[in-house]
Amino acid sequence: MEGIDTLVAFLRDIGCPTRLSELGIDNGLFSQYADDAVLVLHDEDGNLLGRPAMSKADIVDVLKSALRTVMKNGKLRCTGGQKHSH
Repeated sequence: MEGIDTLVAFLRDIGCPTRLSELGIDNGLFSQYADDAVLVLHDEDGNLLGRPAMSKADIVDVLKSALRTVMKNGKLRCTGGQKHSH
């Protein structure tokens, strides 16, 4: 996890968003995003290929995790990125 924390710190230092919420994206379309993801590449059970394979519910869970806002000293350190209306 140290490598991931270092990467996140670097991205924040250069003003790069690291969470979907920092881009103004909410969970309103996560189910559609999951449906679209498995259309691209899926196994015979309809799961997104990978190790391990991911169901649509797994994909939504990952997106929800990406949406969580990480605060440091009471405010977001990252200021970069454009707001998107999805």
